[in-house]
Amino acid sequence: MFEETWARSALEPRDPAIGYAPDGGIVTLYPLDIAAGIPHGLIVGETAARQHAVRNIALALASCYSPWDLTFAFAGLGEHPLGEPLDLPHIVFSDDELLRRPQRLRGFIDYVADELESRASAEPDSAPGVVVFADVSLEFRSGQREVVKALLSLAERGKALGVHLLVSTSTVEDTTTWNRLLPLLGWRVVASRLPSAELQRVLEMGALSFRDEHSAYLRAGNRSPRQFTLAPDPPRPAVHDFVQRTQRRWKTLRRQAASRTLDAGSFDVIVEELPDIVPDTELTQDDRHAATDAGKATAALREILTKQAEDVRQGRSRAHRHLIFPAPYVLEMRTVARLYGKVLAERRLLTRGDLVTMAYARFSLEDDPRSAFDHLKRLYSRSRGSVVLFHDPPGQDPGNSGLRPEMVRRLIRLMDEEHDDALIILSGEPARFHELRRTVPEFAERFRWVTALEPGTPPGTIEDPAVAEILRRLRNAEMHARPPDERRPRHIVYAGTDMLRIARLAVEYGRMLAELGVLSRGDVREATADWLGYIADEPDKTMADLFRESRGGVLLLHMTRKAIAPVGTTTEAIFLEQLRSLVREHGENPVVIVCVDDGQMLGFRRFEPHFADLYRRLSEFPLIVGDTSPEEPAESPPELPELPELVYARELPAVTSRRIPIGIQHRPREPAYVHFDADPHLLVAGPPRSGRANALQLLIDGIRARPAGAATDVYVFDAHGILRSLAEEHGHAAFQVPEVGYTDSVEEFREVVDWFVREPPETEVFLFVIDRDLEDDPLRVFPRHLLTSFDNRVHLVLAKLLTVPDQRLDPMVSALHEAGAPALLLGSQYGQEHRLYEAEPPSGPGLVGRGVLVRGGRRHVVQVADRFG
Repeated sequence: MFEETWARSALEPRDPAIGYAPDGGIVTLYPLDIAAGIPHGLIVGETAARQHAVRNIALALASCYSPWDLTFAFAGLGEHPLGEPLDLPHIVFSDDELLRRPQRLRGFIDYVADELESRASAEPDSAPGVVVFADVSLEFRSGQREVVKALLSLAERGKALGVHLLVSTSTVEDTTTWNRLLPLLGWRVVASRLPSAELQRVLEMGALSFRDEHSAYLRAGNRSPRQFTLAPDPPRPAVHDFVQRTQRRWKTLRRQAASRTLDAGSFDVIVEELPDIVPDTELTQDDRHAATDAGKATAALREILTKQAEDVRQGRSRAHRHLIFPAPYVLEMRTVARLYGKVLAERRLLTRGDLVTMAYARFSLEDDPRSAFDHLKRLYSRSRGSVVLFHDPPGQDPGNSGLRPEMVRRLIRLMDEEHDDALIILSGEPARFHELRRTVPEFAERFRWVTALEPGTPPGTIEDPAVAEILRRLRNAEMHARPPDERRPRHIVYAGTDMLRIARLAVEYGRMLAELGVLSRGDVREATADWLGYIADEPDKTMADLFRESRGGVLLLHMTRKAIAPVGTTTEAIFLEQLRSLVREHGENPVVIVCVDDGQMLGFRRFEPHFADLYRRLSEFPLIVGDTSPEEPAESPPELPELPELVYARELPAVTSRRIPIGIQHRPREPAYVHFDADPHLLVAGPPRSGRANALQLLIDGIRARPAGAATDVYVFDAHGILRSLAEEHGHAAFQVPEVGYTDSVEEFREVVDWFVREPPETEVFLFVIDRDLEDDPLRVFPRHLLTSFDNRVHLVLAKLLTVPDQRLDPMVSALHEAGAPALLLGSQYGQEHRLYEAEPPSGPGLVGRGVLVRGGRRHVVQVADRFG
């Protein structure tokens, strides 16, 4: 019984039976057992015979594995691989006649690419295995280049990612394409008679006899071909009964899994993870990244998941409710739909969770209602386990839309007929959904209204764009739900000079926190204190008085170097000690903004070991195109020439101070520097071939070239030897630099870190950590407080590949950002690091060394110099 085999572990061996040996014994296709290690195969024969073989295999696997463990994708360039499709619950993709329908063909190619990429970036074994059945019907033609590329990619990458490829065809000819593909197909079935030359090519044995039309041969790995007879097709009613039983069993298993998975606490955890999930950009339909309102998307997801948790608490433990986005389509809706589908799929509440977008107009009833309903049914069947977002294209007249009561009634009927296994999201004007609630009784019960996406009154505009930009970042931080021990601090230390702007920010920040219910009033109390904690113009006030009077609002506190206290006055504690004590006593009520200069900032960070846990650092207001300071008249910036595509290190200024020149920045057009005295740590991130190794080598050279001062030690952990490879690429036999400790050994590097953790170093120490593995982390013993202690004697330069959207960000990257570390983000691709640092990649083609340097709230497009030029 399939119910018993479904209950077994996915890695427990099975014996998918497909036929009979001449002695009457059962022949099993053991290579397709998940544990067998020979994932890819080939079936060759005339149409009826090979479809018979594919049906035997599909039914055998469906009886051996549940959809939790194995799924199927069917793609026919001509006919369907099965001949007549089956409605098994394992199926995640099924289509045929792809060569005649370019859009459908593109859908299959996109499915293959998405499946491989999502599995490559996910945790191992987090997704069920998948068998891709591809019937190529005839010989590959030149017009099928993309298909060939997709199949080769599946065969080459699939084994490590849990993907099996089964190619079925009528013939295998001696061509370049087959010569590339055939060695990757480790088992082969010949389902009908073939010419001896073709038998030799497929089975490496040309003299094979076929007793009758049911004879076939199986060859797996290096074994000799084995003759067998394909099991006869079961009667059609028996197949139908089996499919129906698998559907019912699958629905039961999903309901049971949902009841186990749907606990309120699990959704609390998901909500806490939203800041690490929701990006600031989304892919448009033409595959461009466009900026989105992450706060709006986060609020919508929070509402959806919170209401789902309430359902659980009330005993309504269903996997999901279909959704209404009551507004015209915006890109944030795609973000919400895509991420909600991903959350549900990770928790086995949807089988796939991928996103399908569809225009209502494709289901218009004006011309042919029956055709529209048939089209809707086909879409629903193909989208099983997916998220389907319906919308009107921009500018679409709602009167011509397919969002009509008749269409929604049909959709609800399909939910009942097709096992309710897709998540449907409807978007559009609120009035249309009010009408549907009135005219379709089941609508309100099936679909949940998402209030966070309703059209709202835009917040009041702030005239100063630089203040507005900082306030936007602060609002986004508030909107991202986090547990208390991970939430970004609300206190701010400002090390800039624009006092008019910081005062304006304090007013707007207080107003925003009051609107969000964080502060009771949000008004601002401003004062100036000296290093002893005396208050200017208020001799009878103490720091403690200021905190008490400012509760419910914002305390804007200026720290001055000028002595305010009478000469000879002593106090029990200096300003920083008093501030630390009062912040711990009062928490974030009031919210404190402390204004200091650069030197005071360094002292502040050295004095407060938990600086990054208590304060956000604001070095300066961002420079925004068209922006002017409140006290300066508007002036058009001069036109600057574009950055050169290549800069040589010899063209940069010599290292004559503690600053290290690394390239040229655009605005203003001058050398770009890294200054470890001002900013002790640095993040370097970028995709492959973006110039990371070259930039790191420049930094190491610059550190060694700095004028004599404190002794300096440089240690490099290079997991994949990218510095060594760079050196060898330019004719150097090995990476050998005097006074630099270079290793790719995790244990050796951990010993170095452990050494200065136990004994604070007397020298200045630079740690370059390149492409570390978080599972075997060389920084495992590195305490986070070292990022703000030891008088900045320990410098961390963390280099890594760019984190693509939707992947979890490295916690050390977040820690560096919170500690105020600058970032050199190379390449033209957008990653999670860009989202965190709120920086856009440079536009134009991705040049080696081109990137953006983010430091102190300012972003400069830079061209890093070629060290070896």
